[in-house]
Order: sequence, then structure tokens, then C-alpha cells
Amino acid sequence: MPVLASWQDFVAELIHKAIDRQRERETGLPAGLLDKAALGLAKLKKFNPPEFVLTHGDLHLNNALKRGGEVVLFDKPADVWVAPRVFDLCLIYSEAFPGALYDVNRQGDEARLSAFLEGYGDLPPEQPEWLELFVLLRSLRRYPSPFVPELRAVIEAALDRIARL
Repeated sequence: MPVLASWQDFVAELIHKAIDRQRERETGLPAGLLDKAALGLAKLKKFNPPEFVLTHGDLHLNNALKRGGEVVLFDKPADVWVAPRVFDLCLIYSEAFPGALYDVNRQGDEARLSAFLEGYGDLPPEQPEWLELFVLLRSLRRYPSPFVPELRAVIEAALDRIARL
């Protein structure tokens, strides 16, 4: 990804790539759903986080290893990511524990998410309202995924939740 001038430019590029990827690959998501997603995701361009932190960039359970009493995050990153925490955490909600918030049948996700958040910490007060939008964005970027067969249900549920915001 090219170096962009601002956070808003970065988000706009992610939105563009997510929607275009789905349209070009004909992944089975209806055009109407993608149009609705593009409208909802446009709100992300207004998100101006007051704080950026070092993030993993691809935080999900396949990139975590428990060693002794600590969790080690790993991957083969090409870049160092600095972003708001919600950018990383949305993958935990959508891919690691989708049964905690979305209409997918994954028993135990609520308890596992609670345990994760106990160690990770809550989002800053201004970021939870943006969580659904980032869940939708990152899910569209990754759908379809053999690792997360529930991702379409997450996309549809996120869109429903965004419509109620």
C-alpha cells in the first residue's frame, strides 16, 4: 500500500479496495449489499482518532501463541502499523469470537471475548461507536475466508447494526 497523507486517506483507500475486491472477484455478495456497505463505510472517513498506538495490523487467533503465561503476537509483517486500537480489535470481534456479538452459532465466544478483553483492555471511550464500521470494513477485505466461514453472517449483522446507529 502506498504511503498516504492522512488517516482519512488510508481509510478511504481501504474502503475502496474492500468494495472493489468484492465486486471484481464476484464472491457472491449481492450488489445491493455492497452498495449499502459503501454508504455505511463512508462514515469512517469522519473518524478522527485522538490517539494512535502500535498495532499488529492482522490481529486474529492464528497470529497468537501462548508461551508460558503470556500471549505472543506474531506474523510476517511487511510494515509497522500505527492505528487506533479499534483497527486491530475489530478482527477479534469478527473473526476470533464472532459468536459474542453477531448471529453466528459459536458457543463460548462471549466468555472467550470477555477473557481476551480483560487482558487487552477496553477501547477508548470514543472508539466503540466505530467498531461496527471497522468490523464491516475488515470483514469485506477478508471475505470469503476458509478460516472464518461465518464471515458473511458477520458482514450482514454488522450492516444491520450500522443501520440502527
